Amino acid sequence: AAAAAAGVGRTDEDNEDKYDSELCQSYHNLGQVYMIQNLPQKAVPLFRKALPLKIRTWGKHHIITSNTYMGLCSAYRDLQKYNQATKYGEIALDIRRTLYGDANSAAVAECEDILADLYEEQGNPLLAQTHALGACVARFGHDAPETIDAMRKLIILQRNAERL
Repeated sequence: AAAAAAGVGRTDEDNEDKYDSELCQSYHNLGQVYMIQNLPQKAVPLFRKALPLKIRTWGKHHIITSNTYMGLCSAYRDLQKYNQATKYGEIALDIRRTLYGDANSAAVAECEDILADLYEEQGNPLLAQTHALGACVARFGHDAPETIDAMRKLIILQRNAERL
């Protein structure tokens, strides 16, 4: 037991993986601190440093990796770099849908809400409502009254867009 605690029998690769795991989480956490302090310009480089380490440590389709994509989405949104924000938000959403599906997932609903707001800020009500609908499905399921109401709003927006 003492040998295991001292790391005897561990390979250099095991130690490197542990180091990468701790380092990427530190980068991510420091990025979050900067976001709380309303300093997204300082958060972006830290999230960007964390991302390849997280992909290498946990893989691209892991919730921990998705959280860093969402960090980048939020930081770029605060910097009003909407193309980059939507890119990272959509990647995070794709990962979360792969992991949890479309319905009954708070993690998916969180991404959908953020993307709905982001598209609304960009003046794209159709995509905003599409993601708002996705948030309703994720939060309440397909047949809930909130989801049906969101679907009605999306249909109205689509009809209005077709008339233009």
